[in-house]
Amino acid sequence: ADGKMEGLANYKTGQFDGLFAAFASSGDTTYRAYFVEGVAEGEVFRAYDNGMIEYKVLYKNGLKSGDQHFYDDWGNWVKTETYAADVL
Repeated sequence: ADGKMEGLANYKTGQFDGLFAAFASSGDTTYRAYFVEGVAEGEVFRAYDNGMIEYKVLYKNGLKSGDQHFYDDWGNWVKTETYAADVL
């Protein structure tokens, strides 16, 4: 309603392909991920509306890989979860 962009997504053959992002009313990025033919690849993060990071994690071939760090809305570390992309 206010003319501000709420999100951005790239598609190729009906699947996410490239940047996917969401924005708060302030213009801050609240979510960012990259996709290759519908599969998440690389760093994904989500932020609170105040711009502070809520979590960030790395994806390899659509699976979480390594440490996912979680933060409160003040930017303080809350917890870490560890993932191995090659283990199902």
